[in-house]
Amino acid sequence: MAQFMELIKGDQPEDTKHLQFYKGALAVLLSGDRIYQRGQDDNTYLVKAKPIVKALDTVLLKAHAQQVLVRKELPLGSVSKGAYDMWLPENA
Repeated sequence: MAQFMELIKGDQPEDTKHLQFYKGALAVLLSGDRIYQRGQDDNTYLVKAKPIVKALDTVLLKAHAQQVLVRKELPLGSVSKGAYDMWLPENA
């Protein structure tokens, strides 16, 4: 995520900005789970848009988790699933 966010920063020179975004997108493709699958032979891969969009959404949500997610106290007897705990610092 950090590598992707660094590569897509808006303060880059215009002549290389598109190359940096491309590198970032490839990093997301290679690091994500089930974004691509093997084709009929060992030299081809199938990539569909839906998993890529989901992976990019996750990267951006993780990067901005403190602005998007809210910790709240649960009712007595409820147990948190903790799905997003690792995205937020302890004192958030």
